[in-house]
Amino acid sequence: MTLRNREPGIAAHTKLVLAARVAAGTDEEQGPGRGATAPVRVGAAVPGVHLGTAAQPKRRKSSRPSGRAS
Repeated sequence: MTLRNREPGIAAHTKLVLAARVAAGTDEEQGPGRGATAPVRVGAAVPGVHLGTAAQPKRRKSSRPSGRAS
């Protein structure tokens, strides 16, 4: 985990988060049950609905002959 903190993307994100904490007036991490002071930044999640098993890929019949000689 400590080596990943050296990666440029992670280091930039950490710097951004620490700057936001200073701007919000809190220097420490939010513990459980304390409530957030700033909106949570997340990835590109797109809300949707659960499509169920009907949306799963279907098996296709094999194009190979069944082995019977006609």
